[in-house]
Amino acid sequence: MIRITTFNIASSFGEDKKSDWRRGAEVLRKIAPDAVSCNEVSVHEDFEPDLDLPALYGEYLGMTPVFGRATSRDGKGDYGVMALSGYPIERLGKLELPTPEGYEQRICLITRVHAPTPFHLLVTHFCTRTEYPSARENRIAAIRMITDAVKEKNLCPAVLCGDLNVEPGTPEIDFLHTLWDVCNDAAEPGAWTHHSGRMLDYISTFPKGAVKLLSFTVGAHTVASDHCPVSAELEF
Repeated sequence: MIRITTFNIASSFGEDKKSDWRRGAEVLRKIAPDAVSCNEVSVHEDFEPDLDLPALYGEYLGMTPVFGRATSRDGKGDYGVMALSGYPIERLGKLELPTPEGYEQRICLITRVHAPTPFHLLVTHFCTRTEYPSARENRIAAIRMITDAVKEKNLCPAVLCGDLNVEPGTPEIDFLHTLWDVCNDAAEPGAWTHHSGRMLDYISTFPKGAVKLLSFTVGAHTVASDHCPVSAELEF
C-alpha cells in the first residue's frame, strides 16, 4: 500500500495572509504520506528571498524533493510544483502544457518513485477557470497531452496529482474520466478541497483498472492554505 497526498501549499501563505512554511509542512507530517504532490511552490522569490520550499519541506519531512519550475513571478526566483518521496525518486522531465503567450506557464512534472512496486508520480497545476478565453479548451488539451506522454513513454502505472481548478461534472473532469480512474469519485458526498466550497484537487491513476483504490480522504481545512490536502491509499 502506498499513501499519496496532493496539497496546494499556497507559496507558504496561509488564510491569515502570513507566510509560515512550517504550517503546511506540519499538515503533511501528520498525514505521513509515502509520496506528495505540491502546487504553488516558491524558491527565492522577492517576497521571501530565503524561502526554498522544496529544500525546507524535504528536510522537515525527511523526504526527497523534486522541483518543477513553471515560471518566475518576479523575474528572479522560481515558481512551480514539486514531488516529495520517502522512497528514492527520479526526475524524468516536465511537459509544458498549452498556455497562451503572456499568461502563467503551466507544466506537468514527471517523476519515477522507486517504491517496492515502482510507479510514476505526475504533478500538475492547471489554469484557473476564467484565466483566459480558451482556458477550458487548454485544460482538456493538457489532459490529452499528459495521457499521450504516459502512453508514449510507457510511464505505467502512473498517478496524476494536483490542483486542476475545476470541479466534478465539468467537461474537463468528464474527459479525465474517459482516460484515467479518478480517486475523487470515492469522496464523501459534498466534500470540497478549496475554501470556495469546490472540489479542485485530484488524484487519478492510469491505466484504468490497473491500480486499486483502498481509501480516499479529504483532510481538514486549516489556516495553512486555502486548499485542503487530499490523500489516496493505493495498491499497485
